[in-house]
Amino acid sequence: MKIKQSAKEINVLYACIAVLGIAALWSLVSHRPLMSEGAHWYFNIFQWRGKFNDFWVFRYFDFLIQAPAIVVLRLFGDTAYDLANQAAIWLLSFAWSMYVFFSLFISNMILRKYKRQDLLAFQIVGMLSAYMQASGFAIGLALPAMYCFWPLFYFFVLTDGTELSDYIWFSVMAVTLAVCYEATVIFFIFLGLVAFTDLVHFKKHNRRFLSYVIFVCTVLAIILAISILRLPTTETGPFWDSFFANLGNYRIFGLVIAAMTLSVPFFSMFEYAKQKNLMKYSVIIFALVAGYFGYLIYLTALKSGMPAKPYPPFTTYDFYPARTTALPVTTIIAFIGYFFIRRGPESGWFFTQVGRFFTRMLFAFTVMVAMIDVLLTNEWRTKKERFETFLAGVQGCVILDPDWVKQQEWTPAVDKFNVPFFTIMLQVQRNQKPVTKLMFVPPVKDANTRNACIEHSEDFYISYQGYDVPLRNGYIKHSIQKPQ
Repeated sequence: MKIKQSAKEINVLYACIAVLGIAALWSLVSHRPLMSEGAHWYFNIFQWRGKFNDFWVFRYFDFLIQAPAIVVLRLFGDTAYDLANQAAIWLLSFAWSMYVFFSLFISNMILRKYKRQDLLAFQIVGMLSAYMQASGFAIGLALPAMYCFWPLFYFFVLTDGTELSDYIWFSVMAVTLAVCYEATVIFFIFLGLVAFTDLVHFKKHNRRFLSYVIFVCTVLAIILAISILRLPTTETGPFWDSFFANLGNYRIFGLVIAAMTLSVPFFSMFEYAKQKNLMKYSVIIFALVAGYFGYLIYLTALKSGMPAKPYPPFTTYDFYPARTTALPVTTIIAFIGYFFIRRGPESGWFFTQVGRFFTRMLFAFTVMVAMIDVLLTNEWRTKKERFETFLAGVQGCVILDPDWVKQQEWTPAVDKFNVPFFTIMLQVQRNQKPVTKLMFVPPVKDANTRNACIEHSEDFYISYQGYDVPLRNGYIKHSIQKPQ
């Protein structure tokens, strides 16, 4: 007997996306994408008025995200009030904050075509468990990689591969994913294995199409693996170093969300009496988990922290390693989704008692993660505002001793999150020309051998990462102070 579908459960999924959208908007208006590498990257984009590469790595998808701001700078920069610079800052922040919702829109269009909008839930679980854990470093390339992956995954799993358009769309989306980030080799290995499994076991696709998918995934995986081996790692270390970093409460929470929510759809495969028992036990576990992590959110909001920890339970420190570990987490979530699609019931499960329980639990977790994200944005705002207060009392390029920096209230926003570059962005945005307060912070390892504020030539300074930073005429007053 076919269950009549209701829009109610689908609307709960859309409500989850809306709640996360509110958190993303707060990040956008707070310019949180300017944190960490973002501030340094943006600074170079503004000065060069062109695309910027991170070291010697050419991540072409990032150029697409940079493109609107660069076009505005090139066409309208250096106007009377330099409104182009202000517009570029907002365009960059918008692009890095909101592209994920463009991905969700494409995924939703694909799922609507195949009448499987229930599967959008797996992408939302991915947002809560992987994407949001790494979103503090919004400019990291792992993030767009994850959200180029989901539409490709849904398209491949649901299409039958009988039309020429299937080959074209798969090729376009696969190449787009490949140019995002070299670590997407993980995704292509996964997609190749899924295609091979379908070829020998499930037989849900045209065999010729599956052979084509295996070939494309193998070629792209080899190219990406070679690029990983050739990447310079002296500055950043190999990307897999993040696998061994401390998880932190934030990422543990994400993994708990994944473990709890992903098991629920499989309840629909059991008889009704067993479904009720499983849901009853899940409610108890959910209450314990929500209570514990809700308490940590409460502590974070109060800035009290745990007695044995120097920082609040949820902090921006958890973000950096998460940018890479988010990729395998996404892969695992997609694998569970794939297994459910092949073994589970049709979309009718979503509109049963199991589906209602699943969406309500997912919405509750979404609200909690959104609250954490807002609190982390507020942490970023607090740190940069404290730094701005300090900056108001100095002029020119200030040399900051690392030991002195660590004693200040705004640590580690300066030495970890590139607040000095961010202050330049603010001065540009507020039309304060010339920029009078340029600040760079020397890393501890180079503190005795390098001066981050040494003047290289009339219009150039050396930044703390070793780049030549061009400063256009009229944008700098040459003076150096050291805080007392």
